[in-house]
Amino acid sequence: MKWQKSFPSLLDRYFDRSQERSSRALKLAILDTGIDASHCYFDNEPRIVEKKSWVTGPAHVDNSGHGTHIAGIVLDLTRNVDLYIARITNKRHLKDMDAISEVYIHCP
Repeated sequence: MKWQKSFPSLLDRYFDRSQERSSRALKLAILDTGIDASHCYFDNEPRIVEKKSWVTGPAHVDNSGHGTHIAGIVLDLTRNVDLYIARITNKRHLKDMDAISEVYIHCP
């Protein structure tokens, strides 16, 4: 995708990306379908800090692949982001909007 190819140069223009990681990592929560932790892309990925499920099933399982895909994009395009994975649905479509507020209330 065109935007994906130009995104790193945009980050370089506006942010100091000279270091791979720093103590000032941005904390990003992905509220989605979880993450497929068995995917080889995520082997020993230190930027995935925590995974938690608010629905039936563990957060490290993603039946639809949507949360996995989003996490992969974020990891591809960033260097200094810590991911917090919140599984708030088992399907691609979220019907219970209360799940979002439930996660918000319990996150620091």
